[in-house]
Amino acid sequence: MDACVCPNEHYVLLQTDFLKRKKNALPEYQATANSELPESYNKNGVLPFIVLLDSEGKLLGETGYKKTSAEDYIEELNEWTI
Repeated sequence: MDACVCPNEHYVLLQTDFLKRKKNALPEYQATANSELPESYNKNGVLPFIVLLDSEGKLLGETGYKKTSAEDYIEELNEWTI
């Protein structure tokens, strides 16, 4: 998992990888942590998948890939927080 604080102070990005090839395998601790996320948030296994949670872990919204501008995508995410 890669966590970074985005320029917007309201979001923290957590990017996870689910690598299948052994040569690209994540360390065991990371693979275990990543494998727990779909069980909680992405039971259908749709990728890419975006989940927006509040600071308490409450689900605010979820979406996948959309062919749109970054600005429009962020605007949609911002609407979930209102």
